[in-house]
Amino acid sequence: MKSRAAPYLFFATWNLLSYASLASALVAIGCLAGIVPRHGAAAIALLASFVCDLFDGKFAKSFPRSEDEKRFGEQIDSLVDVVAFGFVPASLVYFLFPDPAPWLVATALFYALSVLTRLAFYNVFSASTDFFTGLPCPMGQYVWAAILLWPPSPPVLAALYVGLAIAMVSPLRIPRPGLGGLAGLTLGAIALGVVAYLR
Repeated sequence: MKSRAAPYLFFATWNLLSYASLASALVAIGCLAGIVPRHGAAAIALLASFVCDLFDGKFAKSFPRSEDEKRFGEQIDSLVDVVAFGFVPASLVYFLFPDPAPWLVATALFYALSVLTRLAFYNVFSASTDFFTGLPCPMGQYVWAAILLWPPSPPVLAALYVGLAIAMVSPLRIPRPGLGGLAGLTLGAIALGVVAYLR
C-alpha cells in the first residue's frame, strides 16, 4: 500500500463535513460549559452535527479520491462519530445534573461504550451492506437536543441512555435512507432547531 509522507497531508476538502460534525458537537459542550449555560444554542449545535454526518459520505464521494484517501475518510468519520455521538451525549449528564448519582453516570458510560461498540461493528460487518444493524448512533442526537430543551428527571435520562444504547447494539436491521429519508431527517432537525432558537 502506497502511503503519504505525513498525516497533515490528509487534511482535505472532502473531510470538511466530518470535521464540521465534530466542531459542532464540541461547540455544544462549550455552550453548556459557560457561567450561563445556553441550552438552546447547544441543542442547535448538536442538530448541526447530526446534519453534517448525514451528508458527509455523499459529500466526500463527490471528490476524486485514491483508495487510501477513501479508507482514511472512513476512519475520520468513525472517530468523529465516537466523539460527537458517544462522548458528547454521555457528558450531558454532568451538565444537566451538577452532582449526578453513580448509577446515573453508569448509564451514561454504558451509552458511550455501546456507541463505540456499534461503530466498530459497523466498520467490520455493515459498511458495505444496504442496511444498518442496530439504531445508527447519530439518531440519538434528536433525543439529546430535545432533553436540552426539556430537561428530564434522572430516572428518565437513565432510561434514555439505556434504551438508546440497547437499540444501537441490537440485531435490528434498518434500511439505509434514500434521498427522501435524508430530506425528512434534515427537515426534522431544522424544525427542532427552530424550536430551540425560539425558546
